[in-house]
Amino acid sequence: MQCFFPCSGAHLRSSLLHVLFATLSSGPCAEPSRLADAKQYMRARLDDTELTLQQVASSLGISLRSLARLFADEGSTPSRWLWSERVDQAHRLLESGEAQRVTDAALACGFTSFSHFSRAFRQAHGVPPSAVLNRAGG
Repeated sequence: MQCFFPCSGAHLRSSLLHVLFATLSSGPCAEPSRLADAKQYMRARLDDTELTLQQVASSLGISLRSLARLFADEGSTPSRWLWSERVDQAHRLLESGEAQRVTDAALACGFTSFSHFSRAFRQAHGVPPSAVLNRAGG
């Protein structure tokens, strides 16, 4: 069968390659980088009590659902990861002596409720934050 449009084959090949490249560059291979970007964005704002997941998603140019999928691939959620990162950062601040008081560590890590912080810390580390501060000599 003869082709009536000689350039149509080349155009079709070019279009298919373009679609394939776009699919591959935004597919699963790009997700670890987006997950790392999301974590970096949140880490830089651990003290921001107003930080929302919508802000995180918008910073990456993705939807909230896509953000949730990134974390689901490693068995977590964005909220759970942020909470854990805040508690771990507070632990580091107390252990290193950078935080002189438990309240300072809580505020530096985005907690506005001291009782919520204390419960979250104890749940994550098995000891109250004051015990870590006392061990550090605070």
